[in-house]
Amino acid sequence: MKYLRLLALLLTIALLMPFAACDKGSVSNTNIEKQSTPESETLNETNTESEVFTEPAGDNEADSEQTSEIVSEASNESGSETHTETLAGTETETENKNETESETTAMDLVDFVVSIEEGREPVILHITDTQIIDATQERAGDPVFGSTMKPFWGPDKLEDRCFKQLRETINATKPDLIIFTGDLVYGKWDDNGSCFLALVEFMESFGIPWAPVFGNHDNESKMGVDWQCEQLEKAENCLFLQRNLTGNGNYTVGIEQGGKLTRVFYMLDSNGCGGASDASMANGHTRKNAGFGNDQLAWCQRSMDVIKKASPDTKISYAFHIQLSVFAKGFEKYGYVQGGDRINIDTLTEKYDGDLGYIGAGIKSNIDTDEKVWNMLKRYGVDSIFVGHEHSNNASIVYEGVRLQYGQKSSEYDRYNFVDKYGEISTAQRDPEKTSLVGGTVFTLAEDGSINTPWIYYAGFENGQIDWENGFEKPVDVPVNGLQFGTDLTLAASTTVSADTVWIDEEQTVSAYKFSASTQGKVYVNVELLKNKSTLTFSVLVPSTSTGKFSGHAEFAIRIKPDNIEPGKDGINAGHIMYRSTANDEYKVYFDEWRTYTVDISGFGETCTEFAFYVATGNTIYIKDIIIE
Repeated sequence: MKYLRLLALLLTIALLMPFAACDKGSVSNTNIEKQSTPESETLNETNTESEVFTEPAGDNEADSEQTSEIVSEASNESGSETHTETLAGTETETENKNETESETTAMDLVDFVVSIEEGREPVILHITDTQIIDATQERAGDPVFGSTMKPFWGPDKLEDRCFKQLRETINATKPDLIIFTGDLVYGKWDDNGSCFLALVEFMESFGIPWAPVFGNHDNESKMGVDWQCEQLEKAENCLFLQRNLTGNGNYTVGIEQGGKLTRVFYMLDSNGCGGASDASMANGHTRKNAGFGNDQLAWCQRSMDVIKKASPDTKISYAFHIQLSVFAKGFEKYGYVQGGDRINIDTLTEKYDGDLGYIGAGIKSNIDTDEKVWNMLKRYGVDSIFVGHEHSNNASIVYEGVRLQYGQKSSEYDRYNFVDKYGEISTAQRDPEKTSLVGGTVFTLAEDGSINTPWIYYAGFENGQIDWENGFEKPVDVPVNGLQFGTDLTLAASTTVSADTVWIDEEQTVSAYKFSASTQGKVYVNVELLKNKSTLTFSVLVPSTSTGKFSGHAEFAIRIKPDNIEPGKDGINAGHIMYRSTANDEYKVYFDEWRTYTVDISGFGETCTEFAFYVATGNTIYIKDIIIE
């Protein structure tokens, strides 16, 4: 496979790159030749507080003067200063327009071209959110998710937490192009840049073109985003271009096969790095608020106008980090509601052709809530949007003719999904009793560039696949006395707590609920059951291995809201009852022994909005005989 980064013709520069920070170079299968960088134009200040939409040119056939006019209108509507240069360029360029057009091919209109030999389907691998952490670079006052996670994310764990799984995924899927939708590193724990450099070196080792965008954590590093961009641009196989547009790294990658430009990927920065370092903010176009700048959208429109005019059959994809709000609307066909139940599409008996994956988290921090960007992309015939950001989601569905795809999280840093022996998925930062779900999402392109149905490669599973129907044990019905999980919703666990019913003894005479928290989490009691009652009693066994401390105090706690129902005492915050091995009162925990505790709920009345058992990170507790009287 050859992949070529072509020299731009003068007209192409005038049309598409008025803000470019570097020329195109040429790419062979052995090296990427970098051209000298001309003086780039200074980015005018834009209104980074708002997302701006610009109406596409009529019928996608507008000439350059019309497109320039549209950019001007968008600037006036938004009140922001935006690049509005005449796209036709100088008089000399205009005079030579006809001569240059005859020499220009569709491939000249994109920043990078990946050329695939004829007779096979190109393979694209979508990875995301490696979010590498070096716990030894912990900032003062900003700990790495608690002391229990520091050894798990030390610099010596990079192979086990990330590279081993990625290497398997890449070697098994043999992609022609890797798209990487952001959060390469967790920037605030990579202030010396060592994680970023290690990841670039690792990706380069495969000799496969890879196209990254930034997420909402990369630019926190004190090395600064310009330094990060420099590392990407000089990497031989990395397809990346830093433009002087809002954000960092806005560029296009084309797929060429049989002399035709079959598909173009628009790789954009969706911004939103709220913790961007001073070094990153210094370039003047790093943006802390999530969403696209007016200049980004205007550049996209100009580019799509020209590409669609030169090659009407070329398919278009967009890849960025933070999902558009329309993703939530698309998932509604599977019963998705914000804060509702988790949905594994792969286990459903009724699902739409081509849909797959898991919806495990609410869609927060979404952008384009008025759907103006979404509507613009549809009018241009964009048929796919690839994102990351939500580590618990890897669903890929088709909505209104457009594939909306979360990439499969590709490392064991920060939160990621696990599957238990029964095939139930949960999300945590660590859960040694379950199997991690990391890898990548793969799809191929048909001869005309259309996207075939994707599939998820799960590292560590045979052939990267999970048999959701027959690959897991069937749950055993173990009766537990007291409140029950079930349709009456008397008990419900948060996503970071795994719940199981188990026999405590070999004779199967004592049963209990087993609650394990990879990250501190809650088991909720339905507060409707507490109204006009006097006491709640429960029996608990805390193993001696459960030494994690909630808020530095307790192996487990009860959380009550509002706080004034349970006033704070002895240094304990209001709204909490702390059960701890260091106590010398009725709240003392005795390891490896069953103990029964009673909570006075007579004063709750109608006001209690939350009553939950709170399990500390890394701990397991066994509870039975939860009785309300």
